[in-house]
Amino acid sequence: MLKKISYKNITIKQVENLIKSGYFTEIICDGDNKTIGVAEKEYIEAEKKIRKMLDDIMKPVAEAFEGIAKTLSEISADVADITKKIVDGVFKVINSNWNKKISKKKFIKLLQSNGIQRNDINKIVQGNKEKYTYLRYYDIVTKFKKQNNKT
Repeated sequence: MLKKISYKNITIKQVENLIKSGYFTEIICDGDNKTIGVAEKEYIEAEKKIRKMLDDIMKPVAEAFEGIAKTLSEISADVADITKKIVDGVFKVINSNWNKKISKKKFIKLLQSNGIQRNDINKIVQGNKEKYTYLRYYDIVTKFKKQNNKT
């Protein structure tokens, strides 16, 4: 029984490599049907040997990739933990500075430096019950800029 391969699925170089492999004792080229035939027993035996070779090669590669994936997983968990700690620390610093009290005079000067008119500042400051902080200053300035961009 012959295992047939179509001409269009194989090149001359591949046929030469089949001959050199030593797995096949006879290769039959059929020009009429445009096929190349090899003994099916030899084909099955060669396929088994090639599969075993690939398994022998791929098994250590697969194990190495599993080890790499495990290491990367551990590293990414560590990076995530470190990033969370950094972000938490940054937020603590930002919150402590943004919620820091400033004087009324400095608050007014900061608002003036951003182009807010004295009449508008007096409306903000008059009857004030909130603390003067950098966060409040930032909120007022961003609202003021948004209002000016709309008009």
